[in-house]
This record gives sequence, C-alpha cells and structure tokens, in this order.
Amino acid sequence: IKPFIFVAPMGANQIQMRWDMNYVGYFLEETSDLTFTNWIPVTNSVSLIGQQYSIAIDASKPNVFFRLHKN
Repeated sequence: IKPFIFVAPMGANQIQMRWDMNYVGYFLEETSDLTFTNWIPVTNSVSLIGQQYSIAIDASKPNVFFRLHKN
C-alpha cells in the first residue's frame, strides 16, 4: 500500500503535509512539471507529530507537484 499525503492550510502562505509514521524510509519530493522525471527532494525539516510525519511547505510557489518516494 502506498502512503497517502494529508494536506492542510497553515496560514496565508504555508501548507502542512503529513503522512503516517508507518511509512519509514519515504521522503517528500517536488517537481514543477509532471512530464519530466526530475523529482527534487524537499529539504524542509520533517517533524513527528503524534503518529504522523509533518512538513511545512511554502504555498506561494506556483505549479509545484509533490510525491512520497521510498529511498
């Protein structure tokens, strides 16, 4: 089963992305174009909140796509 990313607003220019801690070894990647295979690791700090990993993302960047990728 692939992990599911929960997305929630965190104020004017940020969103919070969360995924269950059962998915050890997964990390968040981003790209601005889904036709390319060049996914870049998101370097923001990841926190553990309850039973979920959490990361704050700048929501002001246009056309950014995210995925969880297992290392």
